[in-house]
Amino acid sequence: MENYLNKMIGEKILNYQVEKLLNQNALFTTYIAKHLQYNKKVLIKVLTSPALLESNTDKIQLVEEIKQLSQIQHPNIITFYDYLEQNDNLYLFFEYIEGHSLSQYIEEVSGPIPNDKARIWLMTIAETYQFAAQKNLFRYIHPELIYITKEGNLKFLESAFSHFYLKQAEKENPTKALSHISPEYKQGAIISAESDTFSLGLLLFQMLTGKSLENINTQSLPAMRSFYPAILEDLQTFVSKATNPDKTQRFSSYTAFKDALANIDLNKVVTLPEAKQFINVPLISLGIAAVMATTVVYNYNYPGKTSRSEVVFNLQDTSYINKKRDSIDKARNLWQKQDSVRIAKLQTKNKEKAKIYMHKVRPNETMESIAAKYYIAVDTVRALNEYLKKTRSNAKLEAKYGVKVKVRDVYSLRKDETIDQVAYKYNISKLILLQVNNIVSEKEDLFEGKNIVIPIVAGR
Repeated sequence: MENYLNKMIGEKILNYQVEKLLNQNALFTTYIAKHLQYNKKVLIKVLTSPALLESNTDKIQLVEEIKQLSQIQHPNIITFYDYLEQNDNLYLFFEYIEGHSLSQYIEEVSGPIPNDKARIWLMTIAETYQFAAQKNLFRYIHPELIYITKEGNLKFLESAFSHFYLKQAEKENPTKALSHISPEYKQGAIISAESDTFSLGLLLFQMLTGKSLENINTQSLPAMRSFYPAILEDLQTFVSKATNPDKTQRFSSYTAFKDALANIDLNKVVTLPEAKQFINVPLISLGIAAVMATTVVYNYNYPGKTSRSEVVFNLQDTSYINKKRDSIDKARNLWQKQDSVRIAKLQTKNKEKAKIYMHKVRPNETMESIAAKYYIAVDTVRALNEYLKKTRSNAKLEAKYGVKVKVRDVYSLRKDETIDQVAYKYNISKLILLQVNNIVSEKEDLFEGKNIVIPIVAGR
């Protein structure tokens, strides 16, 4: 099979030459091809195996779905160009898109998606599937079939509207294929707005938690706060309603679903449990050992006036050890007081009390990199997060977790407001805001309602 698939590379089909094998799924093998005269790339999708069309009924169903898709024009749905039946196989020509599937984007690029971006994306996803419902298209809602392009736009593959594809995917991997399907549809019910909102609720759960649904009982979802304590209660309530096993308790229409999502106040303050005081016992012990070692070396090299010429360091001399330990405790207490004064002065200067912000871990991040990102100490990060107490500061963290950090404020961007204006408002460097908030393109990454994290740092 592999030789057959690679054999197509270099072939000319219509006015296109096949350049590269891109990927393969339960139904299609996808190639990148380029027009022979124009510098235009397309995707050519070929049946992974002609044997997939086991009967004439299968072929009729697939061709009918292709015909339906050919009549659809929507900015978020991949554009269908042409269709060719040749050599007992089907060749479908689509617009060329680059990017990641939503599930791949969460797993490899972003980790859990911030609330504001997740809401905007889910609104777009809901509107696109609502459009498909109005056109009487089948709706297969799954994060593998929704792509995030290099430009940050959403594109839906043709398989997101194919019942034939769902049947093939279910044969290949039923757990994965049915991970976002409503319980009543699994039992043979007709697809409906209620079953669609169930699937959309599962998408939001996955976006906010970064948790794959393949090994989760979707009829009894765990609370999102079991993954992130800072999940808004209103978002949890919304997801619980959308994914209620009883379809009569869900949103009854796309409009009701979108209205409820739009009305959630993402700027509410989440009350988090107080962090326990953190004492770095290993570090203190290391400090005691260092002082003792210094004393030994000093007494060994400079014995002239020491009263301990015979025994350099007597382990039985508890009074001497206690004096050294007391001096270390005094030094540590003084340092803690000085640090408290420094933080207090900084907070007074900013006229803001430090807030707790839940940072959603990205791939390859460590406590050190997160602390550096928010301009705080690693020990502060460790103290705020009980589960990180025994984690090395340079150890890579799993992208499915959230990390509490101290910040000065979380500011909701207003309409037409720029990052320069926010920097001026908080008397902080624009470059710091860009770095902390992962803003690459001010044009594409800034929008009304976006939360801008303001770190605890000095002014400009």
